[in-house]
Amino acid sequence: MNPKFLLVTTLALFLSCKKDSNSQSMGKSVVQLLTQQEWILKAVGFDDNRNNILDVQENVITECQKDNSYKFDANGSGKALDNTLSCGSPFNTNFNWVLSGNGTALEIEGVKMNISKLDENDFELVSDIPGLTVNYILQYGH
Repeated sequence: MNPKFLLVTTLALFLSCKKDSNSQSMGKSVVQLLTQQEWILKAVGFDDNRNNILDVQENVITECQKDNSYKFDANGSGKALDNTLSCGSPFNTNFNWVLSGNGTALEIEGVKMNISKLDENDFELVSDIPGLTVNYILQYGH
């Protein structure tokens, strides 16, 4: 094999590699990303086809859930708010949260979910519910 070709190919592969910023963005920690501002629920549903993506037909969010917000405070407390579009009786719920798995999982009031995405604008939780063959996915944004 031509050594110049091998060098060019290796260099091209090296330069095309990109670091995955799935759990951190611009050097911010998981806690900083989680607590910097409120998160709004954007989509929720079961991953029926098991492709690890919440497809349009799997999204079962209701209109009244689309403005629900979740505020995580750095001290491990938080607040869920129903906001303007109420689904019946409005809720304003305080909760406690903790990170586990070296920042790859979030536990809220004893319910553990895996953080599959967390950056400046997007936050996704995947809950592997015992007894079910599909994952439950929650997607948030700002």
